[in-house]
Amino acid sequence: MPREIVLRPTGKLTSAWLDRVRMEHGTLHEGRNLIAEDVARVTVKDSDVSGLELRITARGARSWAISKRVAGMQRRFTIPDGKHLTLAEARRAAIRLLDDLADGRDPTEERRDARKNARLERLGIGRAWTVEGLVDEYGAKVAGPAGQRSWEERRAHVLREFRELKPLAAEDVTDAHLWRVLDAATARGAKVGGWHALRYLRTVLAWAMSRKLITRDPTADLPIKDIRKQMKERQRERVLSPDELGRLWRAFEADSGVYSAVLRVAGLTAQRLGEVAGMRWGDVDLARGEWRQPTNKSDRPHVVPLSSVAVAIIDAQPRRRGVLNVFSSSAGGRLDRRSGNFYRASAKYSTTSKVTGWAPHDLRRTAATILAEAKVAPVVIEQLLNHSEGAGKGSAVAGIYNRHSYVMEKRQAVELLATHIKALASGGNAEVINIRPAVAD
Repeated sequence: MPREIVLRPTGKLTSAWLDRVRMEHGTLHEGRNLIAEDVARVTVKDSDVSGLELRITARGARSWAISKRVAGMQRRFTIPDGKHLTLAEARRAAIRLLDDLADGRDPTEERRDARKNARLERLGIGRAWTVEGLVDEYGAKVAGPAGQRSWEERRAHVLREFRELKPLAAEDVTDAHLWRVLDAATARGAKVGGWHALRYLRTVLAWAMSRKLITRDPTADLPIKDIRKQMKERQRERVLSPDELGRLWRAFEADSGVYSAVLRVAGLTAQRLGEVAGMRWGDVDLARGEWRQPTNKSDRPHVVPLSSVAVAIIDAQPRRRGVLNVFSSSAGGRLDRRSGNFYRASAKYSTTSKVTGWAPHDLRRTAATILAEAKVAPVVIEQLLNHSEGAGKGSAVAGIYNRHSYVMEKRQAVELLATHIKALASGGNAEVINIRPAVAD
């Protein structure tokens, strides 16, 4: 059977002798002399440094180590990079290792701990994660792979609201830090935005806790139920009256800025503000009067017909080299529907029109109400709004089997909407005209 051979030199161990010793497929040679066959391993004991030994495997691999009794147990401490050491270098390394052992250090455990810490570091465990670092790590490990459509917007929202906390270690964040952010959001009239930022941050922190990236959740002691009750957005039912819509639209038209354009297109198409703000040139066909949404809140492709009025507004937007979005900031950046700029623009239009208590999303609800009053079929309105299939077609069964796209009906609806709003903006009383939906195939 394969066996281990221990060689103890009778004299002084030399490098020249070690150079003559070799193993070839379990056969031990010393120069040209055959010493033994069927050998699994050879251990050569040093003559000068007690405990130092050279181990040679059956395939010829070499390693140096110190064999020593520690705390009543025989231990073997491998010398790092031993296969590259000469005899003299191995002796010097062995003496240093013996000194460390005499001082109570355990190099083997230290290397094992270093490897463990390096592995944890690669996993992100044990690192002093900052708030911004955790948000980005969540995006890379969770939101990105899951294809969360709104993650970039949410990330920007969290980092904007908690910008003062971004460089802080997450575990150093206190209740006082968080309350300062929430109170500031409430003071500037953006308590809903503050609540959503806290909600998104708590999602990130809960994930970080589950991954052992942090040992405490800084939001754990907050009275979340009370904060939600005070700051959460209430379900709105605001529908602008014909007079209010007319006055507000005239305020929009008096402003040539990008926020006015976004709000007008949102009102003319009955689409969500964020989706209009994110409209890209590559998704718009002005010749056909169509806007194709590859992604949206409903998580399905959606084709929005554009009235001639909406086409004119979109066509008037400047085209900048390298800018993909139709509506962009002066620097070419993407518009954020939760930014303070939208709030300030809305406040300006409220002052100009003397229409108060409205929000941009009320334009979508008002547009749906106008179409309903014009006796547009509910299924067409729901299809234009891109609501759920069941809501739009009456039942889950209808949603599955009725695949009619209502393209013609939706186009008639947006043209009716444009005509109605234009009449209100001119100061007249718009007449609601009933339209007859085309018969589905």
